[in-house]
Amino acid sequence: ARYGRREADRRFKHVQKGTVACYPLHIVEIDHTVADVILTLPDGTPLGRPNLTVAIDRYSRAVVGFHLSFDPPGWVSVMRCLANVIRPKDGLLSKIGGTEFDWPCYGIPSILVVDNGPEFHSQSLIDSAGILGMEIRYCPGKEPNYKGVVERYFGTLNSLLFHNLPGTTRSSPRDNPDENPTKRAVITREELERLLTRTIVDQYMVRSHRMILEAPLDRWVDGVRETPVRPYIGNTPLSAVLGAVEFRTLRREGINFKTLTYGSEELALARRRRMALLPKNRHSEKVKIKFDSSDMGRIWVYAIPNEAPVEVPCIDFDATDGIPLWQIREARRVQVERASNPRPRPKGSLYGATSHVQQEILDSGERSKRKGRTNKALGRVTYGEEPVFLPRPDDPSIPYGSTNDWDDLSGSEPDLDDQNWEIRSLSDELED
Repeated sequence: ARYGRREADRRFKHVQKGTVACYPLHIVEIDHTVADVILTLPDGTPLGRPNLTVAIDRYSRAVVGFHLSFDPPGWVSVMRCLANVIRPKDGLLSKIGGTEFDWPCYGIPSILVVDNGPEFHSQSLIDSAGILGMEIRYCPGKEPNYKGVVERYFGTLNSLLFHNLPGTTRSSPRDNPDENPTKRAVITREELERLLTRTIVDQYMVRSHRMILEAPLDRWVDGVRETPVRPYIGNTPLSAVLGAVEFRTLRREGINFKTLTYGSEELALARRRRMALLPKNRHSEKVKIKFDSSDMGRIWVYAIPNEAPVEVPCIDFDATDGIPLWQIREARRVQVERASNPRPRPKGSLYGATSHVQQEILDSGERSKRKGRTNKALGRVTYGEEPVFLPRPDDPSIPYGSTNDWDDLSGSEPDLDDQNWEIRSLSDELED
């Protein structure tokens, strides 16, 4: 009673056995943690502690996927981890140079056990789970024992790997009061990912687990022999299925998203079919799109309900395949800063350059028989839609429309507010 009911329950409440998993990937627990090691760049610059997202199969206690990054826990980390769970691990193992044992764990989980973090309540996860046929089960708040398998694995991983590396912070600063982990840090992210994969495959998966009394790898292989896993065989790319969800308006030119424009002939056809199939009052409704923040070169648009999405490429020159969202945002920020701080230019240079351009249009107008088109071109170059002409100075000695004597005025640019300028159309000038 001194520390409250929650602390009393944590210490003394009887913990019952949770839901029993009956086959591989029946129940998969997923959670985040901060790794107890400081990473560096290849040049030795310390970066800090990375975030680790792990998915573990409750039936076999096998690790079926993980994701290591410096991104804060969110949907991106969950999406990367789920992609690692569903896809075969052959590519990952060949990337790190191979392992002593195989890692045959892949497939779509039936039930996903998560906590109450905002990323697990996001529309993106709910949408992806519906497409893949997964059930999401949320643990009660502040009750980590409801996903105790993955919570216990974090402690196992500390003893097997993290606390044995240079730059480890251990579980508490009190564990190494005389050491500065930042000064001893030498491990890069790529090296830790390789060490983590080999620790999982060559140590944890082949050791006997005290709760199941056999190695997770053996229990997985035997379980899959009786109940095969469910692989992903859909026509839609997995990156689209696991993409983040947004809603945007589908226009004639395509879709504007994150300062980029996406469009194609296939999307235009889908838009016409949408207008033909849906009632008129639903034509202007926003459509669901899914995107992968690590590659903004394309998005997937669900233009017609209950139909497969349309893959739409980015038609902007500054977003090609492989450009991540953070890089697009950074480039946009730089553009905005440059626009708010234009370069200084010599006084009168802009006015003189404009006058020369307008004079060239005048000369072409005198040679052209189609005066109307030249008049429109001049109006577009100067002030917009209205047909206007080059301002005439008050000095009558300067021929109207001539630019031969403007060089004498370049040092003292006329003030448009103080002097009386006359604007005449090109057609009036040609009649004179």
